[in-house]
Amino acid sequence: MPIGPDAHRAGSASAHPGHGRGSTARTAPGGSQNLTHRPCYFRPANIRFKGRVVIDTFPEQEQLQVEDTIDLGGDEAMVIKLEQWQ
Repeated sequence: MPIGPDAHRAGSASAHPGHGRGSTARTAPGGSQNLTHRPCYFRPANIRFKGRVVIDTFPEQEQLQVEDTIDLGGDEAMVIKLEQWQ
């Protein structure tokens, strides 16, 4: 998955309802990061995935199982070990 300006082509990220304008989450293979102070979520278009959080800026999120969507807190980054993707 691309990182930077073309990231929106592989997935979409926006702020949760009630948080104003959409937040941007950047993606890289097996990882995701939210570079804003607002919560956002990552949901890739036409890509299904399942995995486990290996490293997170919030240690309590580590080992969390994720599937198809990742919720990110403000200024959060994580690395996902993918078990399945299509």
